Amino acid sequence: MVALIENDDDYWSSSDPQLLATHPAPCNDTQNSGLLAGLYGTIPSVRLGDACALVITIDYKTSPRDYSDWANKPGFTLTGATGDCNAVQGILKQVGLSTEHIKCLSNEEATHSNINRELSHIYRLSKPATVYIQGHGLMLPYKRFEFLPHDYYISDPPRGIECYDLRSNLSLWQGQAPAQRLIITDLCYGYNFNRLPYVLTFGIDGPYWGISDEWQEQGYQPSFSNTVLHFAAGSFDEVTYENSVGGFFTQVACKVMKEPRTLPDLLMRVRAGVCERIHSYSDKFSQTPQLYASHELDLYDKDVLQLFGWFGPMP
Repeated sequence: MVALIENDDDYWSSSDPQLLATHPAPCNDTQNSGLLAGLYGTIPSVRLGDACALVITIDYKTSPRDYSDWANKPGFTLTGATGDCNAVQGILKQVGLSTEHIKCLSNEEATHSNINRELSHIYRLSKPATVYIQGHGLMLPYKRFEFLPHDYYISDPPRGIECYDLRSNLSLWQGQAPAQRLIITDLCYGYNFNRLPYVLTFGIDGPYWGISDEWQEQGYQPSFSNTVLHFAAGSFDEVTYENSVGGFFTQVACKVMKEPRTLPDLLMRVRAGVCERIHSYSDKFSQTPQLYASHELDLYDKDVLQLFGWFGPMP
């Protein structure tokens, strides 16, 4: 994620081009027709048998700066992290999750080991779980993705959490007990790291589930035990943006998701809201949220998120 600094062209022109991606086509929907946790351990880990959520937010104010020029730039600190944490916890409680079933790792709590520990709890769940992750993401060679925890190290040895670790805990393949996972990510380059087979696409005849590039590039087609829906803040090779209020995607999504909607309606509303916020700064920035899925979920069912423990009991 990148903080937008109004009227600060010097910052953007001097940023590392490898980390500030060249954006694809501008996001244009017509084209595509709380409470912060205290010390770690004060909130119990998610309990088996209940719909629950894990919320990870990091501002990086006290993270190690190592020897990376990028990490020492003023824009590395994410001033909207607290706002995102509050907004996400608020919407989770509003759609029916109880406070005791929402685990939050924020800032110093969101270390490499703590995140992996909580993801391992999620891995063992047989009931619905929502996982929200906000922070910095890096694109590595061969289209690999890495999420930076609070105690990251960009210099050798790396200390980020690679896409393989996230995928193994969040998207169970065939052979294990099925469960339901709603993954929401507000990360640079955090597109379809789960390599889910379907991407929500808008065509001339309306919305449909297209086959994702990441699925086709694998060279093999694993089957999924879990029903996984991934709401990503951006497309492949895109950065995501924030201001002091929070991430544009997160803030818009939390407002749009307050009531049941079909998935196409949800995606189009969030895309429109994100574009409006970004273009209020500059037309040269773009960010196109995406919906990926493990199965072809019903595109006309307004109650589809009940599968993941939202808006009352599961059907």
